[in-house]
Amino acid sequence: MNAEQNQSNTNVSIILAVVRSLTGLKFKSAERHMKPETSVNVQISPRVIEALYTDVNAVNRQGGIDKADCRLCERVAVEAIKARAKELGLPLRHMKIGKNKKQVLRIGDPEGEHIYLELRHINAEFSRTILTNPNKFFSAERYFAFLVNLFGINQFQYMKLLRLDLNVDLPEHFQALREMLRVKFKQLNARHEGRNSHITGLYFGGGDERLCAYNKAFQVSKSNASDEKPRSRIEVRLKGKRLPVTYIHELPLLIKSNNYGRLFKPFHFLYLEPFTLIDESLITDQKKLRRLIRLKGLIEASGLDYAIRVLNKNGNFARDYKGLIEFHESPYDLDDILLNGLFDFFGKRRPVQL
Repeated sequence: MNAEQNQSNTNVSIILAVVRSLTGLKFKSAERHMKPETSVNVQISPRVIEALYTDVNAVNRQGGIDKADCRLCERVAVEAIKARAKELGLPLRHMKIGKNKKQVLRIGDPEGEHIYLELRHINAEFSRTILTNPNKFFSAERYFAFLVNLFGINQFQYMKLLRLDLNVDLPEHFQALREMLRVKFKQLNARHEGRNSHITGLYFGGGDERLCAYNKAFQVSKSNASDEKPRSRIEVRLKGKRLPVTYIHELPLLIKSNNYGRLFKPFHFLYLEPFTLIDESLITDQKKLRRLIRLKGLIEASGLDYAIRVLNKNGNFARDYKGLIEFHESPYDLDDILLNGLFDFFGKRRPVQL
């Protein structure tokens, strides 16, 4: 083995050692970092692991970390990062993203593992902000190693978390999800977004903790979502004092139990409550029929949560609408789905709770 290969092995070994020491993640082999269809029966060298950095497609998990934006402890020269990316064989592209059309430099495979370096303008010489989507990475080790290899060990240790979006994806039409979504304590600043007379997103709360539910199929297709596979996303967006950790390398703490033995549950203030309404043809009482029609109209327009709040102003919803609506047990536990995705991402086996 030549000197260059020895140096490569040493560098990757240092990177992996730093990632493990900072994050507490311990991986027994590199097998889980291969593409799912690849069979591995032998121990892989660190040099091969480095080669795999740009050879893994993004994994679609039902729950995970949609955004983890962070700030570097010291600003970096954009040209230096470009040069480092070229050394690693990472594609580069200047582009604008998001509703605010942020100017960014995308680093990495556009269809797989990549991050964004935020720029004040296209010719910016320095930057301190990184926008990342951990869901785009095959595993947490690959995500952390990507950052360490690109920005260096010292920067990685002090990457301060600015925003954290935790998501759950459900195989539901957005209209159905919107009707049965129940939200507690977060009605402040509630609003919705729409396009072509269709509601495509709901937003609740404000400040450092917000809830967002939207039609993911519509967002992905950029066209009429009716032709797409049903897919809705619910997110909790955390900033400031609501962030559960301070630094990016502390993200594995999301799957650690707290002092009371409880796991992190960011979706505690919302749930899905399926229901069915009685058939109009079965009602002979005109008063009940009018109530049913009003209830149905409110649900279709703004969802069950809104309908109950409107019709329960005098505390008589249970009495007046008894027999007109039947509630069912929800097939989804949002926190459970999220935690399963996080345990998979961090390469940990979720403990069995008796």
